[in-house]
Amino acid sequence: MSVARPVLSAAAGVALLLLGWTGAGCLATAAAQGAHPFGVPESGGAGGPGWLSGVFGQIAVWQSHFYRQLTGAVRAWQDDGGAAWALVGLSFAYGVFHALGPGHGKAVISSYVLANGQTARNGALLALLSALIQALVAIAMVVVLALAFNATATVMNAATRWLELASYALVTALGAWLVWTKAIRPLRARATVPPHAHAHGHGHSHAHRHGRDCACGHAHVPEPESVAGPLDWRRAVSAVLAVGLRPCSGALIVLVFALSQGFFLAGVASALAMGAGTGLTVAALAMLAVAAGGAANRLGRRLSSAGAARLRYCVEALAAFAVLLLGVMLLGGAVAGGG
Repeated sequence: MSVARPVLSAAAGVALLLLGWTGAGCLATAAAQGAHPFGVPESGGAGGPGWLSGVFGQIAVWQSHFYRQLTGAVRAWQDDGGAAWALVGLSFAYGVFHALGPGHGKAVISSYVLANGQTARNGALLALLSALIQALVAIAMVVVLALAFNATATVMNAATRWLELASYALVTALGAWLVWTKAIRPLRARATVPPHAHAHGHGHSHAHRHGRDCACGHAHVPEPESVAGPLDWRRAVSAVLAVGLRPCSGALIVLVFALSQGFFLAGVASALAMGAGTGLTVAALAMLAVAAGGAANRLGRRLSSAGAARLRYCVEALAAFAVLLLGVMLLGGAVAGGG
């Protein structure tokens, strides 16, 4: 077992690096929200160290530049139908940029797939669905409030804040559920194992080995198919809605501007293209999270069965706590800031 300690350290390092990346997204989102699409500052303005404020300030400048380019592309399409692809391409690029910047979407999806041992395909599917719902929520919001009820900018901002609160509340609830199922309940189950089971030798044969139910009370390394089971939609829908309920500010800006120009179709096309760019980027990041988790599992197989099981438990529990921390920070910041 001479390799056990360095392998465990390497695997834990992979997991902590990935969780640190999602945690950075948590802090960035909570510390520096962008401006609301209709001129009202969002709760929880920029804060933190000077260098961090400078980074967020630069991102805000880039976003403003994107907004001007997008509204100009709407006018160009209105004047010349052949300019439609310019708006779609620019919107897709904005979606990619938006996904790489501060935001809770990638942190929630990546932590969820890590905590639940999902496959890369399932992680990508969840990312794409959440981005599609985010685009559809923005379109529906503008249709209902601006087009149907002729709502003012103040009403639009209030509706956006309520959707944000609902999204953050779902993130918090999802995190609490993950902490219970991935961190607390396994410990409670282990605590109820009879003492003689822990002292039971390994000389006997297990009929349900490696991830199946076993009465011996020992942790076993599961088979890959048992780690990455089929996607449970009843559980996954909470993660998708937690990300998708908060509409993208860039999509709202383009939709409202296109509506004011009498060319709402351009806004819809732009919002969907943004969703595609965001979804593909978050899907790639979620697949990266799955790959890192898989590397940790492969390294863990060089340990004893109990050591590998403990490593997997730590990765899943840390991912669960990351989602809960993100939700509490976002929800607390929104409520404290009058959101």
